[in-house]
Amino acid sequence: MKAIASIFMVMLLLSTSTGNEGALKMVEGTRVEKSLFQACTDKLYDNCEDNIPCLRLCRKKYGFLGSGECNNKKECICTH
Repeated sequence: MKAIASIFMVMLLLSTSTGNEGALKMVEGTRVEKSLFQACTDKLYDNCEDNIPCLRLCRKKYGFLGSGECNNKKECICTH
């Protein structure tokens, strides 16, 4: 929560600067914010035939927010 508040404070300070660069600095601040919240994906194992064991292993390894599923190459891919 503190990270989000600090990002918004920095964006507010940058957007209130004088000159023509205020809007540009605001756009750069939102790009930084988007890069902080990217999801990570990991390949857990090959020969994945069912999504249920893949999902369970992903959640066991990365917690409740992990989401595992089999892709077209029969790999268990975990997104967290």
